[in-house]
Amino acid sequence: MIVLSSSEIMMAIESTQKLERYYNNLLLIKIYTHPR
Repeated sequence: MIVLSSSEIMMAIESTQKLERYYNNLLLIKIYTHPR
């Protein structure tokens, strides 16, 4: 069992949120630059 400190958990949550924003931006760019 791995025990993480609360600061490590917060860092992980922040990094995943940044990744989600990055991928959402990529999807938006693809949609806008390649209209149907």
